[in-house]
Amino acid sequence: MGVRAELFDAEDTFVQLDDSDGLSFNAAGDFDDLLDRSGTGSASVLGRVDPFGTLALTAVDMPRLIADIDNLGPHARPGPEGNGLRRLRLLASHCAQLPGARLAFQGD
Repeated sequence: MGVRAELFDAEDTFVQLDDSDGLSFNAAGDFDDLLDRSGTGSASVLGRVDPFGTLALTAVDMPRLIADIDNLGPHARPGPEGNGLRRLRLLASHCAQLPGARLAFQGD
């Protein structure tokens, strides 16, 4: 399964977004191999993602998370990995502007 990121609003409800392909989604995945390949251990926020555990982030963490994602972008393979990273960025951007929201990462 890998790492999956889900956005929840202040009422703990999944937030559904639309991506640039016009598809609706409420989670991002397929980016976890990229984390391993690119050595994100030093990344300020993505380096904290545990592939076997959970991590919840709030709006305070989103600027650093978005910076990490932008740094990884050039290393993403086209297809599912690039789409997963793009969706993760959309979730993070939305979380940054949604009071009380949290972005939750769940590993295997």
